[in-house]
Amino acid sequence: MQKISEAFILDDDMVDGDLGDGKDIRAARRSTGSLDDPSKDELKGRLQEASEVIDVLCSELDVAHRYLEGKYQALKILEGKAILDKATSHTKSLLQKSDQRAKALEKESMKACFLSVQLAVLGACRCVGAAEACPCSRTAATSRKQLVQLQQELNDKDEALAHQRKVSLMLAHSADELQRQLHLDSPCQASDPSESSVPSQQPRDPSRDQSRSQQRAESPESNRREEQQVATKDEKCVLSH
Repeated sequence: MQKISEAFILDDDMVDGDLGDGKDIRAARRSTGSLDDPSKDELKGRLQEASEVIDVLCSELDVAHRYLEGKYQALKILEGKAILDKATSHTKSLLQKSDQRAKALEKESMKACFLSVQLAVLGACRCVGAAEACPCSRTAATSRKQLVQLQQELNDKDEALAHQRKVSLMLAHSADELQRQLHLDSPCQASDPSESSVPSQQPRDPSRDQSRSQQRAESPESNRREEQQVATKDEKCVLSH
């Protein structure tokens, strides 16, 4: 009985609430569903659209990533600058303090010089209880002014002397170079064969030439006369013997 009931249930299409022809309707639905399925071309188009969208999103992500990297590097640079500013602020403050101390020491040294002059002047002062400015204070003020002027003059003279030394050194160097050039040029002129082979073309004196020619013409006559005198001396010596 159970087998018969199971077979009846499988063959009966009334179980799903269908009033009849349930199998035929199911087959029709399956056929229409296969017609409603998209084709391959539509699927390819959808895939291409999805791939294009994915490419656009990837490019946007790359741009955003690069932008974030640039911001990160800028933050690193700013952090480095902040660290350097903190490190150098202490050194800057120390330098400012040292400059201020140096200026204060210079002022104190100048004041000490002026005070020493004033004390030297006031040491000879014997004015006691003077209400007005005594001549000692006036002389101290004038001496202070004179000292300042003398210091300025000394500084100016030192600068002028330094400039003169530089100029003198430059002139000495240029003079040495000129002497070297002259020494180098002089042996070249002495060893020049063109100048040594060419005789010195000086204007000749015609009177000297005439005197030389006359001496040459008279020389044989003078020789003859001397020979005759010697011969006569010999004859006289023979006759005397």
